[in-house]
Amino acid sequence: MNFDLSLASIIFSAVICIGGFFYFRSRESAWQARHDELTARFDLLVVEESRHRRQMADLLGQRDVNFENEVRQIQTDMKMLDLQMKAGPSREAPESVELAIQLTRAGEPREVVASRTGLPADIVDFITTMHAAKPKA
Repeated sequence: MNFDLSLASIIFSAVICIGGFFYFRSRESAWQARHDELTARFDLLVVEESRHRRQMADLLGQRDVNFENEVRQIQTDMKMLDLQMKAGPSREAPESVELAIQLTRAGEPREVVASRTGLPADIVDFITTMHAAKPKA
């Protein structure tokens, strides 16, 4: 009976050990599967992050190009304004027309209006015709 009890105890211990082995083996497989899944997700995230970095670099590159174009356009506009200011008043300048109207209303002759405003003679004639002071009756 002692022998049977010992044998039963050994078999029971062996079954527990084998069961524990398979239990831990299955847990290890589950952990390995989870590890593989997380590794695959991480690799996808790395690829996605790399794609986003490339897109951002492209966008920033385009922004730099657009910014450079805007700076060049502003520089060109400033040069044109500088040339226009050095050339004197133009016929499109509203300040010249306003000054011509004021001078005409003040009674200045056409030659003075033309020389002070830089407007062409035909424009000065029109302004003096329209805005000359009317003689009082």
